[in-house]
Amino acid sequence: MHKVVIIFFLLSFIFFTSQVKISNKDCLKISTEVETLFYGYPNNFIITNNTDNNYLLNISGFLGTSNIYANKERLLPNKPGFSSNPMDWNNEECKRNILLVPKYKTVKSILHINVIKGFYELDDNKKYEIDFESTHTSMSPYYYGCTKYVDSFVNQGYKIYDGKLQGKLELILKK
Repeated sequence: MHKVVIIFFLLSFIFFTSQVKISNKDCLKISTEVETLFYGYPNNFIITNNTDNNYLLNISGFLGTSNIYANKERLLPNKPGFSSNPMDWNNEECKRNILLVPKYKTVKSILHINVIKGFYELDDNKKYEIDFESTHTSMSPYYYGCTKYVDSFVNQGYKIYDGKLQGKLELILKK
């Protein structure tokens, strides 16, 4: 009986320890200001850093996918979206778009999570939901040519946010 209890305890310890390591990877808590996303408009997010590290992220550095639903039925885009190569930002644009999140601080900012691919015909009188997933990697701040700017903060000890945003929210057509 004691051997079974000890083995169960050890297995539980390993399981919960690995869960802690996984949850530590999500260093920043990012949430929407309201439980909606606005179609075609910038959306405000709240970014909370409860760690001992300063973080940075590119507010346009999220790339992802989504599904849009009307009455629980998945919609398909009328036209495919287009992709383009990012342009190089100058130093002022880097300063405006690379968000610094100091340790133990909460910051409110617009994030362009880039999840709607394609063009949809949406009716103002219908309710829509969006199910999305968007990723920001350690390379995201470098997409637009901000290497010197980003590296200056990395050399000061800043970490680059590496994580995913995902959720299902109401999609609003008008602001």
